Amino acid sequence: MAQEWSDYRDLQQRLAAGSAGASELEQALTGWFKRRIVVLPNSHATGDQSIRDMVNATPPGLDTHMMGMQNIKGTGLDFIYRWQAWDRHYQDGQQLLADDPARALAAARSLAAVEDFGWLDFDYMTPLLTRAAELPGNQTQAIQSELALIRSQLDQCCERLQRADATKRESSRGERLIDALEAVLDAGAAVRRRKRVGQIYRDLAGQRISHERAALELKQINRSQKGGWLKERLLRGGSGSG
Repeated sequence: MAQEWSDYRDLQQRLAAGSAGASELEQALTGWFKRRIVVLPNSHATGDQSIRDMVNATPPGLDTHMMGMQNIKGTGLDFIYRWQAWDRHYQDGQQLLADDPARALAAARSLAAVEDFGWLDFDYMTPLLTRAAELPGNQTQAIQSELALIRSQLDQCCERLQRADATKRESSRGERLIDALEAVLDAGAAVRRRKRVGQIYRDLAGQRISHERAALELKQINRSQKGGWLKERLLRGGSGSG
C-alpha cells in the first residue's frame, strides 16, 4: 500500500507536469486493479482456510469483495457453512448477555456443544465470554461451567486451525503425490463414506450423538466428496473418515 501511494503521487505529479499521458495512467490503473484480485488456487481448501487467506490478503481498514467462481460444493459449500455457523454463534452469543438467566443458560449450553468454532468466531467470542461471565445474572455454577467449557472449545479449535495452517505450509511439496494416491483410494473411500452416513443417522436416531455433531460429521463427509479428503486426514494426524 505504501508503494502504491508513492507511485500514485509520482504519477500525479508527472500528469500535472505533462510528462505522462493517458497510456501511463491506463497502465498504472490496470496494475493497481490486478493487484487487488487474489485467486485462491486450492480447490480443496476448507471454508476456514479460505477465510484466513482472505483476511491475510486484506490490508487493515479495507473491505474485501469475494466472488465465487466454482460450483457450490466442497470449498464453496464449506465457505457458506462457516458463515451460517457464525450467524448461529452470534445469535447465541447475544443471548449470553440477556437479563434472563434461563435464556443465557440455554445459549451457553448451545455454544458449549459447538465443536467447529472457526476464524470468524474467535475475535467475537473471546471478549464476549469475559463480559458474560461478569454479569450479575450469570453468577450461577451452571452458567459459569458452560462458559468455561466454551472457552476450552474455542482454545482447542483455534489451536487446531493454527496447526493445520502450519502443516499445510510445510507439506506443499508432497501435495501432488497425495492427490495421486487419493485418486487410487477414492473408490473404497466412497463406500466408507456411504456406510459412515448410515451410521451417523442411526446414532442420531438413537440419541447417541447431538444434532450439532451429526451436522458437523455430515458436512465433513460432503466436503470429502469434492476431493482432498486424504490430505485433510493426514493433516489431522490420521483421524477421521474419507
